[in-house]
Amino acid sequence: MASKKIQIGSREVEMLAVSSCNYFYRRIFDEDPFELQARATSSPESGALGITFAMQMGFIMKSMAEAHGDRSVMNQLSIDDYLDWIDLFDTYDFAEPSAAIIELYARQNKQHSTEKKEDAAPSGS
Repeated sequence: MASKKIQIGSREVEMLAVSSCNYFYRRIFDEDPFELQARATSSPESGALGITFAMQMGFIMKSMAEAHGDRSVMNQLSIDDYLDWIDLFDTYDFAEPSAAIIELYARQNKQHSTEKKEDAAPSGS
């Protein structure tokens, strides 16, 4: 679990990154976040895809922070909630904080992966 306050435009937004963010991202945006990131790194439109990912994952992590991780609240989120949220900003507001949003998301995934590896039993004989 990783959290951080990130400045988006004139607003400071608390974000909470947990493993279930990937599930809620898939459910709301009907797209796998890992596939979008892979496309972003290999595409000429990588900047636009990166900002799109940051806007969408930022919404998920912002909602997770507001819900304090309560999945019942998160299960009620819809695409309309996302659209209402991004309407609070100008699209260019996400250009600068995109890196910080993606870094928070990546840090959580890295921490979770490291914890799993450290907890795993040795393989082989």
